[in-house]
Amino acid sequence: MRDERADGCLRKRRRAYSDFRRACKPIGGVTGWPPCRAKRKDDEPMTILLPATLATAAACALLAIWLGLRVSQVRVKHKVLVGDGGDPLVLARMRAHANFVEYTPFVLILLALVELAKGPAVHLWAYGAVFVLARVAHGIGMERSRGARMVGILVTWAILALLIGEATWTTYQGAAPGRGDAIEIEQVPAA
Repeated sequence: MRDERADGCLRKRRRAYSDFRRACKPIGGVTGWPPCRAKRKDDEPMTILLPATLATAAACALLAIWLGLRVSQVRVKHKVLVGDGGDPLVLARMRAHANFVEYTPFVLILLALVELAKGPAVHLWAYGAVFVLARVAHGIGMERSRGARMVGILVTWAILALLIGEATWTTYQGAAPGRGDAIEIEQVPAA
């Protein structure tokens, strides 16, 4: 099947690099397959390598800014420059932000490595979205609702456990004997 590019040239349609085509949208007005391609200034195609991780990392960065602004807001209101000043609201917001910073790197690293090993998949997008929502619930729950706080941390732990399990399983599958793509190591007799 042929497709016409924006510059009028014809090219063969190729499959996207994953079966999850809807997650990858045309960038910079470029249409056609694969959908995650765009043109750089030097006319070389550009591919989004880890789309689920990229979207999750961007959402986490926004969430980190939001949590940091919430801490700054109560610091200014209660005139606390360093530490929590004995104020429970400042302490709660500081802990929500610190807790987010403690868990997010592990989730993003595991998400990226699993996505790199297995390719983009719907469940990885779901893991990222659910993790971000759980961290929002935890951040709000730290000062308002113990239930939201508990749900936030339990879901965070569940996502982390799922990613750990998938990373371990992917590693085990990759090292399984008899796989055609595994590297075979020959023992060379000593000279």
